[in-house]
Amino acid sequence: MSAGIAVSAGSGPLTARPAWTALEAHYQQVRDVHLRSLFKDDPNRGERLTAEAAGAFRLAEESGLRARIDAMFAGDKIPDRSARVRQDSRAGRSRGHTIDSFDQWGVELGKALAQRIIPELESPSEPKLGHDSSTNNLIRRYRKQKDAER
Repeated sequence: MSAGIAVSAGSGPLTARPAWTALEAHYQQVRDVHLRSLFKDDPNRGERLTAEAAGAFRLAEESGLRARIDAMFAGDKIPDRSARVRQDSRAGRSRGHTIDSFDQWGVELGKALAQRIIPELESPSEPKLGHDSSTNNLIRRYRKQKDAER
């Protein structure tokens, strides 16, 4: 365990943060637009938007995600919310909703992807990337930001 990294949940509820408000306003603008037409009108959209995912990155920053990730890798205790998820899931089913609070397939896929991506994130030299354009651009963006912080 580390000496104790302060892990903040951010400033207030997620939906009250400025980045959430900006993302919600953007959603209202594009909610009726079909994704297929956006890519047809802008063939470079995938690469451009990967780099422009600023709204999601801002929300992650406002939520203290970097501190939480650092704490997790440092071995700090991470709050266990699984009991709350199970309780919320049972409450949803009682109202006729089907909530899969434990998507094991998604967890396993995430583990497999992480095993491929982590070495590319940590490589001292520029790795040859073979993912989809969004993943490749996110890796490049992460590496660029990491290099800038050194």
